[in-house]
Amino acid sequence: MRVSYLIHQFSPKHTSGVEQYCFDLASEMRSRGNQVSIFAYQYSNKNAKLQKGTVDTDFDGITLREVYHNYMILKDAAQYEYYNPVIKEFAGKYFDEFKPDLVHILHLKNLSTSVIDAANERNIPILYTPTDFWGLCPNFTLLRPDFELCTGPQSTSPCQMCLVGEEDSLGQRIAGRKHQPMSYKIKNRLKSSFVSSSIRKVISGLASSINVQKQWVGIEDQLERKDFILQKSKQIKKILAPSQFMKDILVQNGYDDSRIEVLPLGFNLPKSKVNGASSPKKLRLGYIGTINKHKGTHLIIEALRGIDSKNVELKIYGDFTRFHKYTEYVKNLAAHDKRIFFKGTFRPERTDEIFKEIDMLIVPSLWYENIPTAIYSALNHRTPVIASSFGVIPEIIHHAKNGLLFKRDDTEDLKETILDVLEHMDILKEFSPRLHPPKAIFEHTDELINIFENYTYCDN
Repeated sequence: MRVSYLIHQFSPKHTSGVEQYCFDLASEMRSRGNQVSIFAYQYSNKNAKLQKGTVDTDFDGITLREVYHNYMILKDAAQYEYYNPVIKEFAGKYFDEFKPDLVHILHLKNLSTSVIDAANERNIPILYTPTDFWGLCPNFTLLRPDFELCTGPQSTSPCQMCLVGEEDSLGQRIAGRKHQPMSYKIKNRLKSSFVSSSIRKVISGLASSINVQKQWVGIEDQLERKDFILQKSKQIKKILAPSQFMKDILVQNGYDDSRIEVLPLGFNLPKSKVNGASSPKKLRLGYIGTINKHKGTHLIIEALRGIDSKNVELKIYGDFTRFHKYTEYVKNLAAHDKRIFFKGTFRPERTDEIFKEIDMLIVPSLWYENIPTAIYSALNHRTPVIASSFGVIPEIIHHAKNGLLFKRDDTEDLKETILDVLEHMDILKEFSPRLHPPKAIFEHTDELINIFENYTYCDN
C-alpha cells in the first residue's frame, strides 16, 4: 500500500505531539512493507531565499516533501489560509509523482483545504484525523483571548474578541498586526465588541482614508470560512476523530455524524521501568509541559500557596525561555516558596528518571487538550494524574480510578483536591492497579490498516 501523510509542519524543525504521531505512524506503516511519504508545509520568512517551491529530503528513511509558500504576506491571506490554490498545484504534482493509494490528512493548517481537491480530482481516497479545531476556527484552540472556551463560530459568537484582541498567539495569521495592517486606534475601539455589517463599512472607509491595507475579517467571514471547510470535508471518505469530544464538537458544527468514527490515537512510548508510587511521607507533585497561560501552570502555584503544609512539593518542567512575561509571572508567584522548583526541560531518555520523582502529575489546562501527551506519558509510567475536568481529559482520566479531576480554572477546587490526597496518601496505592499505558502505535496501526483497506481495495 502507498500512503501519503499530509501535515501542517514536520520534524526536525517542529516536534510537538502531532509531528511525533505522524512520524511514529509513518514509521510503523513502513516497517510493515508499505510505501509511505510525508507532504508538509514549511515556513519561510519574508527575506527567505525560497518563498514558493518544494524541497525533498529523507527523514530517517521516510521521503519528506516540504512545500514553501509564504501566503501570509499576500493581500488575500485570509482566503489563502483555508484555500490556497498554490498549495493545491504543488500537492497535485506530488500526488502525480508518488501515486498514493490513500491520503491520510493529520492537519490542514497551512496546507488548507485545497489539498482535498488535489487528491479528489485524482480519485485518491482521503481519510482525515483532526488533531485540533482548525476546521472550525483559524485560532484552532477554541480558546478566546479572555480565556473563555468557545465551541466554534456561530451567528452570536463573539469572534471579534479573537480577531481584534491583543493576544499575538491567537488569530494572528488572520487578524494579527504583522499580516493585517489596521489603525491601532480603530482596533482599540473595537475590542470586546460585536461588529455589525454597517460598522464594517465605516471601518472600510476609515481604513481607506488613512491609507492602510484593509483586510478586515469579521463574524460573517468566519461563518463563511467554517461552511466552506465543511463543504470541502464532504469529499473525505472518513473522519477519524481521536476522541468522542472531538466528534461531538464537529457534529455540533454541522458535520455528518455517520461519517465520523471515534478512533483514539496510538503512541510509541518506551516501556517504563517506573513501578508506580507507594505512599510517601511527602506528596511530590509535578507539571510537565509548555509554560504559558493556556496550560494553566499558575493554577498549581496559586493552589499550593493556599496549602499550609511542608509535606508537599512541586516540580515544574518546561521551557522557561519562550513566553517571557508569563514565565516571569509564575516565578514571581512562586517566589520565596521553597516547596516549588523550576527544573527546565529534559531529554526524552530522562523521562523514567523524572517520573520516579513524581507521585502525581498535574495537568491544569485551560484549553481543549487534543493530544495530551503529558497525561499519556504519566499513565505509561504508572503515575496518577490530577487534571482539569473538561474536553477530552475525562475520557482518559476517570475520577477516583486512575486520577482525580477538578473544575476548569478553579484554584480552590484544585487546592481541595490536593488537600484530599495529602490527608489520604494511601489513595496513591489504590490508583496503581488502574494505571494502564495508552494504546501502542502498532495496535493503532492495525486499526488504521483495517480502515484503509475498505477504501483502497473496495469501490466506495
